Amino acid sequence: METLKQHPVKVSSPLTKKANFKPVSNVVRKAEGLELPMRLIQTEYTNTNDGINRCSVVEFIEANVEDDEGNVYNVGIKNFGGQDGNYYSDNEGEEIIYGQYNAEDNTIIVPAGQYIYLVGGKNYDYAYDCYLYGWDKDDEFLEEFVFEIDEDGNIESNVAVYQALFDDPDDGETYYMFMGSEPRFLKVNAVQTGYSTRSGAWDFDLDEPAAVEDFEYSINIMNFCGNNLITADIEDDLTVTFPTNQIVGDYDYTAWGQRYGYPYDFGYYQALSVDVDEEGYISANYEDPIIGRIEGNTLYVDDICIQTNYIENVGCLRDGYFADYELTLDEGNFSIVGDVGENPIETGIENFNTTREYKIKNTNTYNLMGQQVNRKQVKGIMVRDGKKYIAK
Repeated sequence: METLKQHPVKVSSPLTKKANFKPVSNVVRKAEGLELPMRLIQTEYTNTNDGINRCSVVEFIEANVEDDEGNVYNVGIKNFGGQDGNYYSDNEGEEIIYGQYNAEDNTIIVPAGQYIYLVGGKNYDYAYDCYLYGWDKDDEFLEEFVFEIDEDGNIESNVAVYQALFDDPDDGETYYMFMGSEPRFLKVNAVQTGYSTRSGAWDFDLDEPAAVEDFEYSINIMNFCGNNLITADIEDDLTVTFPTNQIVGDYDYTAWGQRYGYPYDFGYYQALSVDVDEEGYISANYEDPIIGRIEGNTLYVDDICIQTNYIENVGCLRDGYFADYELTLDEGNFSIVGDVGENPIETGIENFNTTREYKIKNTNTYNLMGQQVNRKQVKGIMVRDGKKYIAK
């Protein structure tokens, strides 16, 4: 069997415990008060490429398992950190961590030390189990992860950094395989469709969920074309501009490079606009932004290219070209659509025209944690233009 090394990093943290879970019975114990399954987009920062944002489609499901101490857990989380379906794992598609739902404070408590990932496995000559551990913002070790569900179904956590750790029996040291920081979970609220070349030909095979954060004059799209986060600005005429060369994913060249003798580490995927020549051939455009348009509840983009940065001896690896891209919200229109022609500013002067900069300044709204929010969709104490106000 060919030996391929993955990308472990030595750490000083020992594995303090390993939580083992087993089914209590074939009967699922429902988490009363929590509607399952829930599908969300996990978004977080990574340890690669200067901390790019990583997105994963995560599913919260019903469960009924107990740990070694007899504690019962009624929620399973599939694909935490994007690790479900690890191609090289013998346990492909089986990576689930477990938690206990508390209806009183609407939280899910997830014990640390759970199995999450297999290092090696098929195509490797070794296999080590990785276990999930984390630390809070004060760098204190977490015995448990606390996931707090808000009224909109989004989830915040007490986790500043988490790692998948394993002990190497050969040298007795502890290593981590992947890590993330500041994970949060956004409710899926849109679907992406269109044609792509991922299968090697133009097929209508783009069908990806998305979580959209709508700030009226700008949006964030999580899981863009099945990758990570992308941002876009919205003009008054509903034209959408995606700043060029945004990094929407990382690419691990390590095992690939070792297979062929090249010392590669991590590359990254970029979202680019597309040029079409007179003969109909398409190519990536690194200069011009991606342009789209909004109509009601749908964002339309004609052409998109997602490919890696240039790597010596490799070139650029393409995730795919995308055509007739559509992002459709599950409910309602984009916020700016509702603003067109409405709520003129009363000044006593007829036909008073406000500038775009003025509008953005007076609509960009933040909560007390400094996170940008949509002023039409939140309640409580908000900050806009440096002043606090209460949205009821």
